Amino acid sequence: MRAVLAKDPGPPEVLSVVDLADPEPAPGQVVVAVDVVAVSDIDTQPRAGRARSAGASSPGSDRVGDTCPTGPAMAALKPECCT
Repeated sequence: MRAVLAKDPGPPEVLSVVDLADPEPAPGQVVVAVDVVAVSDIDTQPRAGRARSAGASSPGSDRVGDTCPTGPAMAALKPECCT
């Protein structure tokens, strides 16, 4: 999985694209394969040091994607994308 992270507050140059392990959902959870992310002014606040962030932050609080159900509890969901 690729993600854009800001490990420290600062200008846009603190943003970096990183490769992360694919998330493993806990029982009763799903993974969302994100297709589109919208970044707004509120997403810049942790990077600018004007809002608290527990560790690295990833801009883009509005996301669109397909759910990827896993396990028997999620069998009723119909995945659109995930293999």
